[in-house]
Amino acid sequence: MTRPVGVKDVVRAAGVSAGAVSHVINRPESVATGTRARVQSAIVG
Repeated sequence: MTRPVGVKDVVRAAGVSAGAVSHVINRPESVATGTRARVQSAIVG
């Protein structure tokens, strides 16, 4: 069984800060398109 993806996992995979991950989840309109795409890609796998 695999474990759920955590913020730290996304931070490492996307190469962004934890704050950027939080913004993408809570206020996506405030994040640059490229950063948002990297974070979303890291979340989905």
